Amino acid sequence: MGKRRGIRRAAEGVAEFLMETVGEAVAEVIFSLLAGLFLIAYLSWSSPRA
Repeated sequence: MGKRRGIRRAAEGVAEFLMETVGEAVAEVIFSLLAGLFLIAYLSWSSPRA
C-alpha cells in the first residue's frame, strides 16, 4: 500500500511539472501572437493610407 502512494506522488509530481512546462510554453506562444498582432496593427495603423 505504501508503494502505491509513492507512485501516485511521483505521478502528481510529473503532472505538475508537465502543467508548468506546458503552461509556460502556451503563455509564451500567446504572448508572441499578441505581440505580433499588436505590431501588425500598429504598423498598418501608423502607415499612411494609400
